[in-house]
Amino acid sequence: MERQSIDYKKIGNRIMDIRQQKGITREKLAEMIGISVMYLGQLERGERRGGINNYIEIVNALELSLDFIFFNEVHTGNVLDNQILQAISNTIDNMNNVNKPLFLNIVLDIAKRINEI
Repeated sequence: MERQSIDYKKIGNRIMDIRQQKGITREKLAEMIGISVMYLGQLERGERRGGINNYIEIVNALELSLDFIFFNEVHTGNVLDNQILQAISNTIDNMNNVNKPLFLNIVLDIAKRINEI
């Protein structure tokens, strides 16, 4: 199996592109994840290799996945899927255990009805 090398310039470009698409300034993202603006700029330009914790903070703040920024395996449309899954996950996290099965049944019923259209 061929080893895939990590292209930090591409990773940085993906981060910057999504950040800009979401209308988030470099200053705001740096503040959100607790790093300096200069360091974030270096990550976006691929000049520095961030630690995995930095990338986890970035993808969480931008509602992305690590596979998207590292390997570009999430294709157009899947970013929206990730946002939907994150919203559902957040909703479930704030729910008591009694309501979680009801929520699941409602979501599955809605999905089934939509697929029948």
